[in-house]
Amino acid sequence: MNELNHTDVTDKALAGQIEPVGKRKSRWLMKLFLSLVILLCGIVIGVVVTLSFIRHTFNSFQFQPEVATQRVMTRFNSKYDLTQQQQNNLEKIVRDHFETLEKIGQEVHPRIRSQMDEFGDKIAEELNEEQRADWKKRFKHLRENFLPREPFRQPRE
Repeated sequence: MNELNHTDVTDKALAGQIEPVGKRKSRWLMKLFLSLVILLCGIVIGVVVTLSFIRHTFNSFQFQPEVATQRVMTRFNSKYDLTQQQQNNLEKIVRDHFETLEKIGQEVHPRIRSQMDEFGDKIAEELNEEQRADWKKRFKHLRENFLPREPFRQPRE
């Protein structure tokens, strides 16, 4: 009887009905690997969508004291149920604050631009022609996407 079971098992193994132990282990590893790939793809997609949203939000923001004041006041009114007197007082404070920020930005922007130009030029001096061309392209992208527009009020395109 023992011989019959052994033969039966051998026949099933030969027929492909029973998986060898090594094959079971490799399928488990394959499932784990595919699960990790799917997880990583989900993470990458989430990061890309989030960064796109953030970039779009910042690019569409116009720093104009009038627009910024209205946005802040809308939030204040909905959150704090302000009286008319509070609205008037806070609107003046917020508008003055944003106008001051705009003036500071207009004063500082030329210094930031010249410092960035100096930085880009010093890096370019150390590179060969091919590297320099690539650097200038990347540096232009950096300036366009991470520095405030001049004049300070203009939105990003």
